[in-house]
Amino acid sequence: SIWFAVLDVLWPGWPFIALLFLPFAIETIFTQPLLHVIKHGLLAGFFILLPVYVIDAIFYGSVAVSPLLNIFKYNALAGDDQLYGVEPASYYAKNLVLNLTPFVVVAALVAPLTNLFAARQLAPAIVWLATLLARPHKEERFTYPAYASFIVAAAISIRQMPKVLRLIVLILIAFFGYIRISALDLYYWQPQLAVWRAAAKEAQAHDTLICVGKEWYRYPSSYFLPDNARLAFVESAFKGQLPRPWASDSWHAAQNTSVNQFFNDRNLPHPERFVPLSSCHLAIDLVLDPNEPAPSLLAAMSSDKRWYQVASFPFLDASRTSTLPRAFLIPFYSRKRAIFAPYILYSTLVSDNEEYAAVANNTEE
Repeated sequence: SIWFAVLDVLWPGWPFIALLFLPFAIETIFTQPLLHVIKHGLLAGFFILLPVYVIDAIFYGSVAVSPLLNIFKYNALAGDDQLYGVEPASYYAKNLVLNLTPFVVVAALVAPLTNLFAARQLAPAIVWLATLLARPHKEERFTYPAYASFIVAAAISIRQMPKVLRLIVLILIAFFGYIRISALDLYYWQPQLAVWRAAAKEAQAHDTLICVGKEWYRYPSSYFLPDNARLAFVESAFKGQLPRPWASDSWHAAQNTSVNQFFNDRNLPHPERFVPLSSCHLAIDLVLDPNEPAPSLLAAMSSDKRWYQVASFPFLDASRTSTLPRAFLIPFYSRKRAIFAPYILYSTLVSDNEEYAAVANNTEE
């Protein structure tokens, strides 16, 4: 078990995961011979850390560079993770309830009161979440390592319930899980996938530059685009650092060993990332309330008659939809109260479709 714990901490490149093994480490120290624990801890650290260190040294071109140490210093010691946003303490509570359902969360928290084994299973999650709550910067994905502990503790608690109550709780968990997944699929995933599929279809016969502004973070993957299409960014209300394409003409290690001037650790935008809208062939944007402070690409396109709308898909406007219909797709309730905004694919590519012909005719007039 010590070897697996050390492996999980050192190999993924995320050293914070060690917090999950803190209860296990304490229990091991008090239940196993101390020399046995120290011996296996040192052996595991050496034989697991050594290949990690060698691989990092090869790919980073320096024995002095340690990604494990750097990520810890940047996020935990310097506190620079706050540059990427801060959230209130209630953020994680809401995410646990939404993603695990309130019944799993309550069952897990109650389980340690009656079962010592359940307390041992839940301890890693409590240590993990307590640490996360102390950090101003919060992300939903940070809670994922705690899910397994919550689910195991909840399963122990539910198993101890009377048969009828257990069945009711399981049905409620399944129902809440279903309406939550359905909401995510209908509100977000379906329109997001549909608009990128439409972009890929539109780009199949052309060397195409597909541009996004504030919607850059919803870009699913280059696997959704044909080889002749490329993603590009135009300036928008987002003022943080954007991704940069990997240079395909050089070996990975060659890029890792050089200091890239186009990146910074202050989350500041770099002019090199942006292209002028005039060079784009397709553009994707979510057009929210016209009075929103973040201008859409539509405003920049209004003076250019080349642009026309290829496709539009309804995407949930979370800012104007109340909590319950936004979080869950409740039958006969949520769809009537959810407010949608158009997720639009624009194009300048010459096409024979009727929509483009209509735009062209209007322009000529």
